[in-house]
Amino acid sequence: MDSCEFWLTHDEEWFERVLWSDEKWFVLHPSPNKKNIVCWSPENPNKLVPCKKVQGQKVMAWVGVVDGKCLPVHWFTGSVNSDAYLEMLQTVVWPAVRARATRHQYWFQQDGAPPHVTAPVMDFLHSKFGGRVISRNSEHRWPPYSPDLSCLDFCFWSLVTAQIVRSEPQTLEQLKELVEDFARNMDEEQLRKMARHTRRRAELCRSEGGGHFEHLL
Repeated sequence: MDSCEFWLTHDEEWFERVLWSDEKWFVLHPSPNKKNIVCWSPENPNKLVPCKKVQGQKVMAWVGVVDGKCLPVHWFTGSVNSDAYLEMLQTVVWPAVRARATRHQYWFQQDGAPPHVTAPVMDFLHSKFGGRVISRNSEHRWPPYSPDLSCLDFCFWSLVTAQIVRSEPQTLEQLKELVEDFARNMDEEQLRKMARHTRRRAELCRSEGGGHFEHLL
């Protein structure tokens, strides 16, 4: 609630100047979920069909959105630890921010995943963004368990996933290319609208006392 109260002291344009960030695992040919997938038949064949469970290949994507633009997609090939996350901030995120003329106005947002909030990572973020950091272990805290407040979780990832389902990539490289092309070609106004809509969700979050509000949108 405190986070929403702070956000609502700003106009919609402020939300465009926040660098919203998030990660997502993508799985190539995920295994069927036997609890959710049921085959119906008019007869019971009383047969067991042996099968081998295949674990789909997976890769994690990091995406940042700010000022109507997607930053370059960054891929993590294994588990994300503090060192890998910090290296990404230093080599991908900050150079992209520094290249923009209005970088002094930008805020940086991240969720509270443990690799995001170690001392080296937070020291780096505060050294570059000053007090303009929305995160756990920061003055402006990111509310835990609040994916519906993130414009990436709420909208962006679902659009990317729908594109992947339509395109049916056969390799990880094809999957990566789909995600990168989608991020690179996403309409600027759509990205700005996506960020501005965060304010509306913050209003609903406040009116619902911090409870669920997606059904009200």
